Amino acid sequence: LLLLVMAFVLVSPTLSFASTTNTGPNTPTPATHTAPSPAVRLRIPVKQNATWLAEKYSFRVFSGINPNLPIKGQKITPRILPASLCPVLPTSSSTPNPLCPSLPAAYTLPQDSYNLNTWEPSNGTTPNSPGGSSADDHNHLYNSIENGVASNQDFFDLCGPGATDIALDFWPAPPNLLENYAYDPDYDTYVFNTKPQTNGTSLQTYWNGLRMRGYMTYLAWKTQPPDWPTAGMMDTSTFPSNGVTEYDVLEALNWEASGKNVNGWQNYFYTLTWWNNSSSAELNNDVTVDVGNSHIPVVAEVDASLLPNWKGANSLIKHQIAIIGYDNVHGTYTYVDTCANFTGCNGYDATDNIQNHHIVPQATMWQAIRSVPVNTNPLPQYGDGGWVW
Repeated sequence: LLLLVMAFVLVSPTLSFASTTNTGPNTPTPATHTAPSPAVRLRIPVKQNATWLAEKYSFRVFSGINPNLPIKGQKITPRILPASLCPVLPTSSSTPNPLCPSLPAAYTLPQDSYNLNTWEPSNGTTPNSPGGSSADDHNHLYNSIENGVASNQDFFDLCGPGATDIALDFWPAPPNLLENYAYDPDYDTYVFNTKPQTNGTSLQTYWNGLRMRGYMTYLAWKTQPPDWPTAGMMDTSTFPSNGVTEYDVLEALNWEASGKNVNGWQNYFYTLTWWNNSSSAELNNDVTVDVGNSHIPVVAEVDASLLPNWKGANSLIKHQIAIIGYDNVHGTYTYVDTCANFTGCNGYDATDNIQNHHIVPQATMWQAIRSVPVNTNPLPQYGDGGWVW
């Protein structure tokens, strides 16, 4: 155990993919801090209950969400259906078992106006809305021209918090329209250590709920399940950030979807599947049950270069998306991608200026998932290769 802990601590992370003063009644003055030191994040993944996992992999865990009553703020408790009502779904076929509650052959979750317009912020040098400015939601510029520091590339790596934000919008409890004053700890470290002319002023930004960006930045740098020694889904041990691991996505989803229930959040609804221990048929079953019956998306890590809204990309881009629909008649999935062309995050296809959801053949989605090498090491530069459902 000692050698394992030492190994975690000694490995250093590397990058992985994706002017007016703030105004408002609760606007804080810019924060000042002592120069921070880079922190090595040590997160031990939670071990989910074996009995609960058996029920989950038997497709008997359902969210309990009533799609006709999407009341935000209402807490719900996922239910486990008895085996007599819902036998195990077949894994050798994409056809769900008809004895389970009704599973339509095709279904896509309806996006509300906020979900439809959820995009990761720009790095401060490109627009934050189509045809808009590069300022944050209080019209505060945070680019190199005003602050004398480099643009914040970490905002281009918020695909993990972005896909998690999309998924959680379908749950009643999380406050996706949260407003948030955000600053990026690893960017602060970079500023303090390389740009002393800032005089210790954090590059604080403000995001409202219009595009669910306040909650996205909250997920990135503030959410903290009980087992996390550091806050935020995003790695903050290096700049630019390593992004998130699949473990981060799993635990943030369970913690936030449960309404931060300290009792049993680890086994609230979601689990993690590595693609090398699974198949395209099992992915289809997971998506069909979660979307068609539980009315919530599946969050998957993909090679974005294989997706239709990344035309022109020709090398591996590790990326997180939310699968919100399936059509088992025509063999397609519908997914949401929060990386927009207008922000400069996705410079390959301008169609995502119009919509953040796209349709892709199921075989293409499976190939995009399989193109990310599986690495189950929980260090922030790893934890790759699967989906959370």
